[in-house]
Amino acid sequence: MDSALLPMATKMYSSFAGLSCILVPVLLCSYVIYYRYLHPLARYPGPFVASFTNLWKVYQLSTLRMPETLRQMHEKYGDVVRVGPNDLSFNTPNAVSAIYKAGRSLPKTGFYDGFTTFNPNLFGTKDDEVSFLRSLRWETLVPR
Repeated sequence: MDSALLPMATKMYSSFAGLSCILVPVLLCSYVIYYRYLHPLARYPGPFVASFTNLWKVYQLSTLRMPETLRQMHEKYGDVVRVGPNDLSFNTPNAVSAIYKAGRSLPKTGFYDGFTTFNPNLFGTKDDEVSFLRSLRWETLVPR
């Protein structure tokens, strides 16, 4: 390398290092502030670390403490607890139908056509009436 370019390269490297020493903490702080205070789920209570990273959930799952920790958090915070940046845990029976049962307000899209191309089946049926009738027929065959 040319000896005249060495001081210039050193100066560029030191300015980049100085800039990154300022920029990285600013970006990290703004990320935490957004997820903790400005995100749409920020109004739900939960552990501080869980509000901006999934590492809290990974730790709970890896140590097999997640069920017990969720129970304790629901006792402490209430029926809805934030367990990740984009995740909520619900502890109410009313939430089950709202979360898992879409009903007629959300019809199946064209994606499901691929499942009924060669053989019509209950999973791929987009017509709610047919799906309901087939599920009734299944219910009569399987005793409870």
